Amino acid sequence: MRVLLTGARAPVTLELARAFHASGHEVFVAESFRVHLLRGSRAVRRSYRVPAPRRDRDARAFAEGLRDVIRRESIELLVPTCEETFHVARRLDVLAPQTRVFAMSIDALTPLHDKHAFAKRTLAAGLDAPATERVTDRELLARIVRERGPEVVLKPAFSRFASNAIVSPRDLARVDDVNETRAWVVQERLRGTPIATFSIAHEGRLTLHSAYALEVTAGPRSGEGSAILFRPLLDPRVEAWVAAFVARERFTGQVAFDLFDVPGRGILAIECNPRATSGAHLFRGDPSLPRAYVDPHAPLARPRATASAMLALPMWLYGPRQLGASFVSTLSASRDVAWDRHDPAATLVQIATAGELVRRAIAHRCSPLAASTIDIEWNGPRDPGAPEVSS
Repeated sequence: MRVLLTGARAPVTLELARAFHASGHEVFVAESFRVHLLRGSRAVRRSYRVPAPRRDRDARAFAEGLRDVIRRESIELLVPTCEETFHVARRLDVLAPQTRVFAMSIDALTPLHDKHAFAKRTLAAGLDAPATERVTDRELLARIVRERGPEVVLKPAFSRFASNAIVSPRDLARVDDVNETRAWVVQERLRGTPIATFSIAHEGRLTLHSAYALEVTAGPRSGEGSAILFRPLLDPRVEAWVAAFVARERFTGQVAFDLFDVPGRGILAIECNPRATSGAHLFRGDPSLPRAYVDPHAPLARPRATASAMLALPMWLYGPRQLGASFVSTLSASRDVAWDRHDPAATLVQIATAGELVRRAIAHRCSPLAASTIDIEWNGPRDPGAPEVSS
């Protein structure tokens, strides 16, 4: 097939490009970043630069840019990977008549992306969930924090990477706006083992599933921040939870969950990310990864028990403190997701992509992590957006 991937700035997209290419598909990418991780990759037939989804309020320029690529290259399958997934879902009117789009409508994705709506959806599926309240008043938020303190976690209803999560009352000063446009959730703080998942489904049936514990993360302590070490967690309870929720939703596409294994309660989900995530790295060299996208009847693929992957540069920064004596053995047993001796460009271009993030962070007066999604994130139907996001 002729496959178009978006989100070429992300390591997971590099993984998918290599997997599709290895299985004989022709891979094209579309990205709004000038410098991205797949630039020069041998897995990619051609790379196109398209307008940022948030360049205009309804993502029309982005959708029309993708449509033009689809027509020019006779694309048979469009797979969005990162937060631009939501903008693709918003513009199915432009894209779906041109090719098969591996994403559901924005009406289907919104209650999964919204942390309060997702908690209600979980309970409706007969699954346990942490108590979650929607708050649109800052004074009420402050009162809840004063009364319940360390028993709750605060975060915007639409957010990512736990970058805005507040777990300490003293951090309430970081909350700048709470209103109907930018609602927050107050969620019961779970204490247990944090787990991340990544799955692919067709009409509620899983064709691929992976899970991993948050052993090493890009933060001061393990479990805080995004995972940078990926080792498979083959827990049938986790798979059963995901399968039950996906079946209830009759979900089609890529979906990931942030879960906790709570003693005495079992598996609970705190949020859903209906897009690609790092669990795909556990399928390097496995043809079941691309097959899970293109074949609705493919048998359920799981990662090999020995699979282990990492983001090498962040591992050197955070791994020694979090792993201690096991750092060296873990490092030697895990492959860098960027490195491939047959496709070395991604490793070489990492410094340039980091420079691109720093440049954007300075331009938009935000952190590099925030800069990585500022032009593609979607914060719900009431989000006034940033129609003039620069590229």
